[in-house]
Amino acid sequence: METGEQKGTRRHWYAVLFLMVLFFVGLAPILSALTAGAIANWAGCKLHEGFKNPCLIGGSDYGDLLYNMAVIGWLSLVTLPLSVFSLFFLVLALATIAFRRIKSKRTTSAPTQR
Repeated sequence: METGEQKGTRRHWYAVLFLMVLFFVGLAPILSALTAGAIANWAGCKLHEGFKNPCLIGGSDYGDLLYNMAVIGWLSLVTLPLSVFSLFFLVLALATIAFRRIKSKRTTSAPTQR
């Protein structure tokens, strides 16, 4: 059986997990665009937002996929603020958990006076 304090701590960790997921979801579009650029550069292909260009890698054309990955990077204009917002609250939540843990250790380890 859990005490109220254990349930509260578990709830904090769920919040931390949720904020971490939000952070990485916020970074996904920019990571997609950066990955597409790196792959196109490695393969010697031309990549831009205007239209797709053929990009042969291993005998298959990946131009359409790389174009879509690069264009989805524009979504980061919306998701990057979400990522920054979640990172701020993630640091705040972790600091709160650490502060409560230190505070509870101090109160339990303090010698009692008679």
